[in-house]
Amino acid sequence: MAYRRLTHEDVATVVGLWQGRESERKIARLTGIDRKTVRRYLAAAERAALTRECSTSEADISGLVTRVQSRSRAVSSATRAELAGHEVQINAWLAESPPLRLREVHRRLVAQGARVTYWTLRRFVIHVRAPRASDEPREPVRAPSVIPPAPESGVQSSVRGINADSRPHTMACEVTG
Repeated sequence: MAYRRLTHEDVATVVGLWQGRESERKIARLTGIDRKTVRRYLAAAERAALTRECSTSEADISGLVTRVQSRSRAVSSATRAELAGHEVQINAWLAESPPLRLREVHRRLVAQGARVTYWTLRRFVIHVRAPRASDEPREPVRAPSVIPPAPESGVQSSVRGINADSRPHTMACEVTG
């Protein structure tokens, strides 16, 4: 099953059933929401000081949805920070004519003392060189569509027209009686 975000109505239903003294398993079964997801929302509700006895407002549900569905930004690793220090040099190597292959860039970085794996460098370059929303949209480069000429090798093509010469010869037999 694919991941889906719960709507405000889904969360309100989960909290309402919880306040109606239903168990996590029964809430999951009634709503069709995974039990772990129900548990995560109910734990966030308890941390937000919601209880089974008090009624909840739309603001409480909205805050609960925001709290559970928002994620903090990933912390950059030390290796990525080290690569950021070499970003200008990496871009210069990749801008050469012809550009250096990424394996060569990795070899040169290691020779300079950078402790980075090839795959981390690759992800870093993809992330840095990805077009940003502020960049102008680039027109895709398309190769001209050319249909190659038919081969003159004497080999018969699989597509052939039907004519008198290509039909099997049949013998007409007269039936005499």
